[in-house]
Order: sequence, then C-alpha cells, then structure tokens
Amino acid sequence: LAEAFAQRGRLVAALGAVLEARAAGIDDQDVARVEELVAGQSRPVDVIVNYDGFRVDEEVEEDYARMVEDLERRFYGAVTRYSGSAFTRMKLGRTFRRSRAPHLFETAEDAQAFLAGRGA
Repeated sequence: LAEAFAQRGRLVAALGAVLEARAAGIDDQDVARVEELVAGQSRPVDVIVNYDGFRVDEEVEEDYARMVEDLERRFYGAVTRYSGSAFTRMKLGRTFRRSRAPHLFETAEDAQAFLAGRGA
C-alpha cells in the first residue's frame, strides 16, 4: 500500500490507492495503514498517490473525498496523484476539486516532477 522515501531532505510517502471505495463503505484498515506510515513525522509529509486501477462507487464518492480531505489536513504537505486512465483522472478531478486543486498527472514521473518543482 505505501512506501516512504527521501526527496530533497523531506519524507515523501508514495501511496497506492489499492482500496476500492465501495457502497459498503471505506475500509478503516486502509486508513489506519496510511496513518501508521505518516503520523509519527515531525512535519507534514508530501504524498504521491497511485490511482491506477482505483475505483470509487458513486454512493461513497463524497465519503471518500472527506476521508482523503481529513488525511490531507492532518498529515500531508503537498499532494499529487497519478493514473494512466484519463477517465480516472477526470473522475478524481471532479471528486477532489470541491476542496482544493487535485494535482492529477498521467505518470508517476510527472507527479514526482511536480513535487520536485515545489521544492519538496
């Protein structure tokens, strides 16, 4: 699900959005794994999220967006996301645009370049 690496002296968490947000709800164990990785850091963690193969049911789309928003508020610095699927990027752009710029890219390299360009 997650790994951490240093980039320009900052911890960057690379998260795979392997959880599928389904009508049954968001898996609290997935949230707990993310929290475990980043909660002990002394400052916000920059995050790159891989959304390849991710799917969110419309019934829980807003709940998922609120969960992500909460993680961002509590733990994350800069956040960037990527998916090779144009449809997924479009859907995520709609989901996340409600609260802030989603920073969605087609490749992991583009997502990393975005963070590097921010001085992360």
